[in-house]
Amino acid sequence: KIYTVILYGDVNGDGKINALDLLKIQKHILKTSPLTGAAAIAADVNKDGIINPLDLLRVQKTILGDAYISQQ
Repeated sequence: KIYTVILYGDVNGDGKINALDLLKIQKHILKTSPLTGAAAIAADVNKDGIINPLDLLRVQKTILGDAYISQQ
C-alpha cells in the first residue's frame, strides 16, 4: 500500500513551508498553474474546500512566524 502524508501549507511536498509553497498557491489562484491531488489538499490550509487568498495569507503569515497552520 502507498500512503500520502499531507502537511498543510507544504504544497510542493518537500517537508517545509516556505516561499516556494507560497508561489505555487499564488500561481493556482491566478490560474497559471492549477494544483491537483495532494498539492491541492495541502494548499487548502483553512480546509474550506477552496484554495483562495485566505489560504495564501495564512501560509505567508506562517512563514513570517505570525500564524500557525493546524495539521488536524
